[in-house]
Amino acid sequence: MLPLVVEGVSKKFNNFPVLENINFAVKEKEIFGLIGPNGAGKSTLIKIITSLLKPDKGKVLIYGSTERKTISSHLGVVFQETILDPLFTVYENLLIHFQLYGFSKKDFIDLAQSLIYDFELENYLNLRVDKLSGGTKRKVEIVRALIHKPSILILDEPTLGLDIESRQELWDLIQKLNNDGLTVILSSHYIEEIKICHRVLVLDKGKINFLGPTEEFFQKLK
Repeated sequence: MLPLVVEGVSKKFNNFPVLENINFAVKEKEIFGLIGPNGAGKSTLIKIITSLLKPDKGKVLIYGSTERKTISSHLGVVFQETILDPLFTVYENLLIHFQLYGFSKKDFIDLAQSLIYDFELENYLNLRVDKLSGGTKRKVEIVRALIHKPSILILDEPTLGLDIESRQELWDLIQKLNNDGLTVILSSHYIEEIKICHRVLVLDKGKINFLGPTEEFFQKLK
């Protein structure tokens, strides 16, 4: 069963079409790129996929289901704008999110430890989020998104505001997660960032401009 299927999704705001008849599917264990200029409809599409916004037409299936609880259990999401509490420590932010899924503090210690070490956050756990660099905050947000063991990780403009070194470190982490079997959906308006993707969907003014292998997309640009 496919991790994600989007069927005929359309959305208007104030009678203005933001998405028009969007159809695509994401395969198991692939990095799927979603790119387009600002205002193309990428963030709106991600909000629909994550059940934060209802489409006017069409539907989204996560492993064949439209049930919000099922979708939530399968998805880990890093939004464009941070949703970490800046006055809480890294540990507190992660623990609170984990407990929202009904897990205990003991479960947190058992399940979060490997992620914290993989993302080299062990020395930041007792620091408040507002004291962290942009790159470290992104790491915390990704760990937060993965802590309930989702099948799909969605990243909406994850490198926004990061320096070149932090961006590269983030791409390396994403590729490692994918190599470990995680399906990744990556949104960006930087063309060079989709080189790590297996396939790419290009949105332009709410319509699909291209859908196919990333290599084919770059061939068309030549």
